[in-house]
Amino acid sequence: MGENVTYVRRGPRRFVTAVLVLGMVMVPWRLAVNFGDSTWVAMAGALYVLGTLAAIWQLWRVCVTLTPAKVIVRNPWRDHHITWDRIADVERENVLGMQRVNLVLTDGSSVPCAAYRGGSLSGTPLGEDFVGVVRQRIGSAQR
Repeated sequence: MGENVTYVRRGPRRFVTAVLVLGMVMVPWRLAVNFGDSTWVAMAGALYVLGTLAAIWQLWRVCVTLTPAKVIVRNPWRDHHITWDRIADVERENVLGMQRVNLVLTDGSSVPCAAYRGGSLSGTPLGEDFVGVVRQRIGSAQR
């Protein structure tokens, strides 16, 4: 693996972004229609728009990047830079129908990959290609 490879889930991000953008238009408009054009209504609408923009930014930054030296896991509020020698395995969990993929570290802790958390409409496991590449890399490093 000589170059950086980034893994993301594109489908849910597009749908959720479309819903949030629609809400950015509808919520301030409904606030103004229902409560008039006071300063408080304008501030509430502006806060809603800013919060929605922050949520969209967080949604689009979630990914996992594999580099030759390390794995970069970008979760909504925190980035994890993990060197390959610290990764012991990749585990899949299925909790109440929701799937999760975690990187298991050599010290026993785990790092969740938020890009691969949620449900799958097709019923296929999330992040199958990502898990395969990481396991292959771990296997080749152990030889």
